[in-house]
Amino acid sequence: AIQKSQESVAKAKAATEDRRHSQGDLSDERDSLLLANRAEQMSMQHDIQFNEAMIREREEGIRDIQTTVMEVNDIFKDLAVIVQDQGIMIDTIEDGIINTHESAKKANSELRKAADSQRR
Repeated sequence: AIQKSQESVAKAKAATEDRRHSQGDLSDERDSLLLANRAEQMSMQHDIQFNEAMIREREEGIRDIQTTVMEVNDIFKDLAVIVQDQGIMIDTIEDGIINTHESAKKANSELRKAADSQRR
């Protein structure tokens, strides 16, 4: 009877030890899963921060391009005004040349008439 009692105690201890061991395995597995989950979350957070930084950088680049395009637009507007002003100046010069040419023709004609008058 004592031997049976000792065997029962030994079996109970073994069963308890098995339960503790299997609970420890579950606890280790749960800890591993939690660590893996945390690592994945940290990786995702890092990816999000990286993507947000890239987005900010691209937005800044787009704003720089937009500013540059606006500056180029202003330059072309200024250039159009300059070209228009030069066109007006060229037209004025052309009118002056035409008037000078007409005046020179009239002066030449008057000089011929004066020369003819003096000969007579």
